[in-house]
Amino acid sequence: MSARVPHGGLLAIRPYRWLLACRVGSQLGDGVFQAGLVGWLFFQPARQATPGAAATAAAASLLPYTVVGPFAGVILDRVRRSRTIVVANVVRAAVTVLIAAATVAQASVLLIGAAVLACLSLNRFFLAGQTAGIPHTVPPRLVVSANAATPTAGTIAAVAGGTAAATWMTWSGTTAGHSATVLSLAACCYLASAGLTLPLGRDGLGPGRLRRPNGSALTVGLRQGFAHVYRHPVAKAALAAVVALRVAVGLLMIATLILARNHLTDPATPQQGLGVLTACGSAAGVGAVLAAVLTPTMTRRLGIRGWSQLVLGLAAAAMAAVVLAASTVLLVFVSAMAAMAAMAVKIGVDSTLHATVEDRFRGRVFALYDAAFNAAFVVAAALAAVLLPADGYSRTVFAFMALLLMGAALVLRPVAVTATAPRS
Repeated sequence: MSARVPHGGLLAIRPYRWLLACRVGSQLGDGVFQAGLVGWLFFQPARQATPGAAATAAAASLLPYTVVGPFAGVILDRVRRSRTIVVANVVRAAVTVLIAAATVAQASVLLIGAAVLACLSLNRFFLAGQTAGIPHTVPPRLVVSANAATPTAGTIAAVAGGTAAATWMTWSGTTAGHSATVLSLAACCYLASAGLTLPLGRDGLGPGRLRRPNGSALTVGLRQGFAHVYRHPVAKAALAAVVALRVAVGLLMIATLILARNHLTDPATPQQGLGVLTACGSAAGVGAVLAAVLTPTMTRRLGIRGWSQLVLGLAAAAMAAVVLAASTVLLVFVSAMAAMAAMAVKIGVDSTLHATVEDRFRGRVFALYDAAFNAAFVVAAALAAVLLPADGYSRTVFAFMALLLMGAALVLRPVAVTATAPRS
C-alpha cells in the first residue's frame, strides 16, 4: 500500500480501522468461548481437573491449528482473504451455537470435542488471513506499529471477554447452563466480526493475484513455504525462538490451571479456583498490553533482538522465582511477565517475517509459523501430562521453563536489530 498516511496514525486509515474492529470482535468472542469451555470442562463440581486431562484438552484444541494451519496459508495465498474471513466467522458462530446446545443436552464429550475442533479449525483461517492481510491496509513504514496494535487489541479483547465471562461464572455458577449462555454470547461476537469485515471489500486484504486452489497446488505450496523459510536464516531463528517460548508458556498455562484448581484453593470449591485462574488471565492481559505499549519505543532504542532478549530474560527470572515457592501473588506476577515476553517477541517476529518474506509467500509462511507455534503447545501439553504432579506444582518444571526462555533469547541472535519495510 502506497497511500499517504492521514494525520492521526493507524486509526486514521480506514481499511485498518475495519481490520482492527474485525479482529477485536472475533477475539472478544474467543475469550468468551474459552471461558465457557474451561468452566464446563474443569470447574464443574462433579469434575476433577488433572494434569493429564488438562494436557489432553489443550493438545486436542490446538490440533486444528497445527494440521489445518499450513493448508490454510496456501489457500489464503490463492483466494480472497477478506471473503474467507467472513465465511469462517459465520460458520464458526453456527458451530458455537451447536456446542452450547450440546452442553445443555449433556452430549458426549467426544461429540462436543469434535465440534470444538471444527470451530478452532475455522479460527485458523481467520487469524492467518488477518495477519497476512495487514500490509494491504497500512503503508510499509507503519507495518511494525500495526503488528503491535493488532494482536494487542485482540489480546485485550480476548482477556476482557474471558475475564468478564469467567467472573460472571465465578459468581453465578459453573453448571452446563451457565457455560451454554457464555458460549451463545461468543457466537454473537463472531457474527459481529463477520459483519465488520464486509467494508474491507473483496480485495481489501489481498492477495494481489488470485489462483484457483487445488490438491496438487496445496502440496506444492506447502513445499514452497518450507523452502522459503529454509532459505532465510533470520526467519528460521525467529521461528525457533517462538517454538521455545511457546513450549514454556504452554507449560505455564497448564500448570496455572491445575495450581488454581488443586493447589492454591480447595478442590471442593471450584469457583474459588476459577477466580484464581481469572486473576492470572487478567494479569497476562496486562502484561501483553504493557509489551505492546513499550515495544515500538523499545525496539527503536534496543532493536528487535535486544528488546526481545531483555523481556525473555526478565520472564525467565520471574519463572525461576516460582522454583522457591508457589503462591497466588507470585503466579499472577509470573503470568504477567510471561505474557509480556510472549507479546513482545511475537511483535518482533511478525515484523521480521513481514520484512523478509515476499507477499506471494506470506500467507503460507505465516500459516507455517502459526502451525509451529501451536505444535509447540502440543509438545508442552505432552510434557505437562508426564511431568506435572496432581496439584500442578513442580520445581523441576518451573526451572525447565526458565531455561527454555533463556534458550529462546539466545536463538534470536541472527535476528536483525531493526525491521525493514515489508517485501512485496
